[in-house]
Amino acid sequence: MSIAAQVVTFEVEDRETATVELEYAISIETPEIEVITAGEQGPPGINAADISSDPNNRLTFGSDQKLYVSDDLSPDPLNYYILAKG
Repeated sequence: MSIAAQVVTFEVEDRETATVELEYAISIETPEIEVITAGEQGPPGINAADISSDPNNRLTFGSDQKLYVSDDLSPDPLNYYILAKG
């Protein structure tokens, strides 16, 4: 049985100083390798949701560009819900 040394190099990025440090790990046995990577939020995509063109559609984009439905529906559906449950 031959023993082969394994050398693994890790690049560790320090975002505050914009430097990359190298860390080394040496093993005299063949290790079980598990790769873990860190990710970030990607760029925003296109708005691919299909929105109905019905005349009473109240779904709009809010000031923060998120979907928003105003609560000024008339008549108030809560009353109908309470009556239906009663």
